[in-house]
Amino acid sequence: MKGSKLVLIKLGGAAITDKSQPRTALPQNIQRLAEEIVRVCKTHPEMHIVLGHGSGSFGHYSGQKYGTRNGVRTREDWLGFAEVWDDARQLNELVLHALLTAGLPVIAFPPSAWLITENRRPANYQIDPIRKALRNNLIPVVNGDVIFDNHLGGTILSTEEIFSLLADELCPDQIILTSREPGIWQDYPACTCLKQTMTISEFNASSSVRGSSGMDVTGGMAKKVALMMDILQKHPAIKITITSGLLPDSIQKALSDKLSGTLLKSG
Repeated sequence: MKGSKLVLIKLGGAAITDKSQPRTALPQNIQRLAEEIVRVCKTHPEMHIVLGHGSGSFGHYSGQKYGTRNGVRTREDWLGFAEVWDDARQLNELVLHALLTAGLPVIAFPPSAWLITENRRPANYQIDPIRKALRNNLIPVVNGDVIFDNHLGGTILSTEEIFSLLADELCPDQIILTSREPGIWQDYPACTCLKQTMTISEFNASSSVRGSSGMDVTGGMAKKVALMMDILQKHPAIKITITSGLLPDSIQKALSDKLSGTLLKSG
């Protein structure tokens, strides 16, 4: 991998599911995004990719039902934990099938199988298999997932939280988050003017970044941006873009330094 570019790309739950309807995927958009990533790989053959995707109306629906992110203690909680896992896995399989059908060499790494947290902070994890996959030109796929937690029993981590860990371990060159929104709105909730860039200090002073309009047990847009800003605090050289998962070629534009969404900057 030495000398090659590494990019973490998230397919947002709001871009691949209908978050207003429980367990409702958007297969046509999943397929379109898969085909776009194929074009990206052909345009940038030297690039390595880790793909992530949100849980959308799958894991967020059951996660909200059982309050899983807040902790898992009782027998009913653990049954809910298993249900959230199953929902996240169902969507994961739909996404993986679309990516494989498009010709992408993807392999799943569900975080529940390689990560344990302490109050939602990484405590024990093993990412060597992800490194080996990248060295062999495979595309690891991670997702928002249930997690065993030493203090809470169990919880849920978002894809962005998984990306935060991977950013520390893999030192990517770029992170691209696709969403239902084309970026961060300067005048939310009117949504008529998009911010081209946002710095850490601007984010800290801003009231324009709000939570999700659909179900979201991991915090919505505000939490996503906050996590990305935390990454930039530690790794200011990483280029981070929030862009549309619904408009064609947004990922390609973000990779090609064309205007696409909102670029997050350390300063």
